Amino acid sequence: MTAFARALDNQMEFFNNEWNCSSPQDSVDLCFHVINLMKEKEEVCEKTCEALYFIIYRLGDSCPDPEKLSGQLVKFYQTLGFACFLRPFQSLFEVVKEIQCDWIWFIKDCSCIFKTATEILSRQDSNDQPKHLQLVMKILQSLLAHLYDDVLDSGDIGRLIALASHGLLSQAEGTFEECHKVLVELCANLDLRLSLLFYGLLNSHGHRIIKDCVDVILAHKNISDIKACGHLLHIMNVQCGYDIATCWNIDKGFLKDILETYPEEIQSDESISDNLMKIINASSKEEAEGLAALINSNIYNA
Repeated sequence: MTAFARALDNQMEFFNNEWNCSSPQDSVDLCFHVINLMKEKEEVCEKTCEALYFIIYRLGDSCPDPEKLSGQLVKFYQTLGFACFLRPFQSLFEVVKEIQCDWIWFIKDCSCIFKTATEILSRQDSNDQPKHLQLVMKILQSLLAHLYDDVLDSGDIGRLIALASHGLLSQAEGTFEECHKVLVELCANLDLRLSLLFYGLLNSHGHRIIKDCVDVILAHKNISDIKACGHLLHIMNVQCGYDIATCWNIDKGFLKDILETYPEEIQSDESISDNLMKIINASSKEEAEGLAALINSNIYNA
């Protein structure tokens, strides 16, 4: 109980330096006992899940019954909808990866999480729920990095891709980065065996991703975000071997349609649509990033 109390006081370094709990299972059971007792109190659940995150991380491949633990977290998340229940999944993913068990049950649990997450995040603007969105994207990016084809083959992740694209416009610290990582991972790890699934996602959401990237490039945002969107447009066209300009009729006319909502001085500036086309057709990441930064600089430093 001392270990748990100190964890709730945000002294998480305790779990990295000391380990005097009676047993790993006792520690995990205690966390779930507290959650059951205080499940209507989101703040208590948050602190308990943070403690559980560190317990799982510290246990590593000694973590007792990861499948049961995963199921408990999924059930609480589906019932209560608190984003904090996604936090322990980050360390649980590392455990499952370390013990090299059958991934089928974990992918199934993650699919349940994603279904619940999209329902929750769709009730209002997902960018108004940055912490929740970030945690979902962290799980998705980890899965894509390790089980790319399994994730694409396991079900429809289109709604998650739409959330990731919209998240590029978020002003919350960290949200852009997590959403950008997902979209880059999606494009940068194309498995030719599943090209039809991948192209299906791009055909459904590609125009929206391009528009959101353009909106970021034209926004008064951090220069690193602007360059990152130039990079994303570049890899969508080049690294995937998919000529988006031709296949989706991406031309200056399409880009001008995007610019219609902007002030007249931006709509009438031919160099903006010209440079946006150059980004899509850039020969390198550096060229695409430089062009994105140039467009933004010409708008705000003119």
